Amino acid sequence: MNLSGQQRLVIAMFLMAAIMFVYYAFFAPKPSREEKAAEEPATGETAAPAPVAEEPAPATVEPTPPPIRPAETPPPVRTGARAVVTTPLYTATFEDAGLVGLELAAYPPDDDQLLLTRLAEAPAPAYQPLIPGSENARWEVDRRKLNLGTGDRGKLTFRLVEGEATLAQAEYAFRGDDYEVAARVFAGEEEAPVTLSLGSFASGPDDPREVKDISVEALIDTKKKRDKLSGKDEVKVYPGDVPWAALRSQYFIVAAIAPQGGEITVTRTKNVSIAGTYFLRRGGDYRLYFGPKRYDRLKEFGVGLERTVDLGWSFIGIIAALMLRLMHLLNRFIANYGVTILVFSLIIKLLTYWPTAAQLKQSQRMQVIQPVLKELREKYKNDPQRLNAEMMGLYKKYKINPLGGCLPLLLQMPILYGMFMALRNAVELKGAPFVLWITDLSQPDVLFEFPFTIPLVNINSLNVLPLLMTALWLLQNKFMSPGGAVRSEQQKLMTWLPVIFLFFFYNMPSGLVLYWASNSLFSMLQMLLMKFTAGSKEATA
Repeated sequence: MNLSGQQRLVIAMFLMAAIMFVYYAFFAPKPSREEKAAEEPATGETAAPAPVAEEPAPATVEPTPPPIRPAETPPPVRTGARAVVTTPLYTATFEDAGLVGLELAAYPPDDDQLLLTRLAEAPAPAYQPLIPGSENARWEVDRRKLNLGTGDRGKLTFRLVEGEATLAQAEYAFRGDDYEVAARVFAGEEEAPVTLSLGSFASGPDDPREVKDISVEALIDTKKKRDKLSGKDEVKVYPGDVPWAALRSQYFIVAAIAPQGGEITVTRTKNVSIAGTYFLRRGGDYRLYFGPKRYDRLKEFGVGLERTVDLGWSFIGIIAALMLRLMHLLNRFIANYGVTILVFSLIIKLLTYWPTAAQLKQSQRMQVIQPVLKELREKYKNDPQRLNAEMMGLYKKYKINPLGGCLPLLLQMPILYGMFMALRNAVELKGAPFVLWITDLSQPDVLFEFPFTIPLVNINSLNVLPLLMTALWLLQNKFMSPGGAVRSEQQKLMTWLPVIFLFFFYNMPSGLVLYWASNSLFSMLQMLLMKFTAGSKEATA
């Protein structure tokens, strides 16, 4: 079946919509092969504990492990030695050498920050060295408060003591202008191994959908492993070269980066909690990071920690990372991410102007010959070979490439999809205002909420940008639609596509919807400019 350029455009867009809908049905990427492997019970080499005699209990996995609560892996020493660190970026509370509370100054404690706001309720603190001790062991801290300015530096030192002996020591060095913390921990002798708690997360009955983004991640022998909350009670052990391990959500992360990392243990309690412990082959220096997942900042660690920012498949991820960096550069001069998105959308449209123009010209030529094609199909309906020859001759006469309408669109698809991934996962949009009621570009632009929820589509508020995006798209289709009998067939397809995207984008971040709406606006302006230019040439001919 021979399709016009316009029909190929519609089919390509429908395919894109279908792929995006399936891929993001629950607003999260499906696990890769690596992540699927991580979801299977550990077997063979991964099921065995690391061959270190001094390794604590968490690394030992029985063939059929019973459910283990994170706080019981192993029993921590709790004596309530507490210290509060305050910087311009955050207020962090440490207790018994572990992080039990964190408030980020630049981000509101909303649903996207569940990972951090529930640290105080978590069964296992983050970054706590899991050093066994007797009932007489106690943690001590050298100060109760540490207040730092932007350029200041300071330290906290925790000691686990039993009588006159020091069982372990944990020293944390803070900077007033960064979320990174330099750490130095050793148990007994400095070269002895240390098991470090990454923390845990316990779900609640009324948790929002963002909970499914919370997981334990680690880089194991250059491959990323990821475990989410699940319907299983299990303990999984991943030995290998582990340069980093983290507890992460969509926008935030609690991570430890250690060159001596040798194992990650993930403990899951059925649909309730998930926790991670990080085995270090020896004590000593390593680094911590808690806060927003800023791609460029995480990349500075040089160990692949930026892979916790989900930017899609490898090729798309490269494009999405480039998009993020270009947006950061623009925002240095604009200082409003909403305006930055509009300007960035215009730049992308200018860069893709000629491929888009070529696709539109092919579509317009196909519209011109539609009546002739209809006659040929009717005339040679019983002679497929002659019909094909006549159509090829017609295409040659009007300089039409049958693939010319699709190829420019396919060339633009990686850019559009990369932008989609970048905007959906950009923590820079978190809490970033645009204009009027749009005060957070990482959230839907709710004008007001309804006293009810529309079933199936989960709509309970009036969101303006998705409606504006749909209106612009429909208007764009009106300019693109051919007349006559052809219009009736294509108009049905082109009418349904914006409607599908309306429901798909309705509860998406407003920054993403703003980009899609502006892209439709600039596409429509391009078509108007092309028609005006073509009309001017005809008038002067």
